[in-house]
Amino acid sequence: MEYLYDANGNLIKDANKGIIEINYNFLNLPGELEFTGNKRLSYLYNANGNKIRQDVILANLLDKRTDFISNVVFISNTPAWINFDEGRVIINQGAVYYFTETHLTSQPRPLPDYSGRGQGEVQQDEMNLGWLDYGARF
Repeated sequence: MEYLYDANGNLIKDANKGIIEINYNFLNLPGELEFTGNKRLSYLYNANGNKIRQDVILANLLDKRTDFISNVVFISNTPAWINFDEGRVIINQGAVYYFTETHLTSQPRPLPDYSGRGQGEVQQDEMNLGWLDYGARF
């Protein structure tokens, strides 16, 4: 089977993306995704269901950690970007870029490496997931 779902309708297996198992926490949010090739994504949430940490684990070793602290995002303990209502500030290799929304569109214009799409969405690009964490930070 390509896809499997639990009793709540949550995806628990996706053969197309190499997902062997998805475990959900008591808030019904993904806690850990296990992939083929000894790869895992692990998520930590606060009591409100907001994602505060994402870990990429390869061969049982932490490869990348992303922390979401209020409006500031840290990747491997380095500030990556700051979100605010009118746009974002992106910190890239010591350079700081300021992006705002235009009067023609509500979409910010981020750097190509950062795939947030505005309104709190962040692209889950690790391990080619291609998921948006719209809403509750997942």
